[in-house]
Amino acid sequence: MAAATNIIDALQPYSDRLSELEEYARADGYSLDIGSKATFAKFLELLSNVRRPRLILMENGNLRAMWRRQEDFQIGLQFLDNNQVQFVIFRPRADSDEISRAYGRDSLEGIARLIKAFDLWDLVIE
Repeated sequence: MAAATNIIDALQPYSDRLSELEEYARADGYSLDIGSKATFAKFLELLSNVRRPRLILMENGNLRAMWRRQEDFQIGLQFLDNNQVQFVIFRPRADSDEISRAYGRDSLEGIARLIKAFDLWDLVIE
């Protein structure tokens, strides 16, 4: 029961937005994937003090969170079932005008490592 309480606690700041997204989904004939919601909650538990992202519901039922600073810095995470996350990261290179782009799929722990590796911790964490 403790795990369920932690998930509920982790999602509490997002309850209004999640209800709104679920309502939109129902109106459009689909629903929020419970596995995606659980993975999002575990992400919030794993990384405390997460900055509030732009949160949307994909047509496949998955939650997607996005953090953005200016036009060049961006992290988008689509929360899948079983603690898996599909990600896209944009970050300007320090040594040129080019933008580094990374995308793929990883575990929650792997996503935390990627955010640190791209030096974007302050974009996601307060």
